[in-house]
Amino acid sequence: MKLSKISLILFVFTLFIFSGKTGLAEEELEDEEQSVFSFDVPQVVIEAAENAVEGITISEISVEREGGMLVYEAKGNVDSECYEIEVSPTGEVLEIETCD
Repeated sequence: MKLSKISLILFVFTLFIFSGKTGLAEEELEDEEQSVFSFDVPQVVIEAAENAVEGITISEISVEREGGMLVYEAKGNVDSECYEIEVSPTGEVLEIETCD
């Protein structure tokens, strides 16, 4: 019985991952930033953020809807400098800023 519960959990998790959903309702994202778990973020987004600023360590990723489009915002540091990197769901880097 334990094995079947584990199998079910793995199946649901796999289905969730391959569905490409963030697990957040679209209305929750309108003009509001939501933190997301790394397994909710497309790998291409993570890679784009890491490649946008050399040596960055990503500490947080959030998602919001801007102008009807999902935008991921990755925050991270290089040495003592903080950066915010906006990335589209397809991995296009939209903006790089230093944190306030």
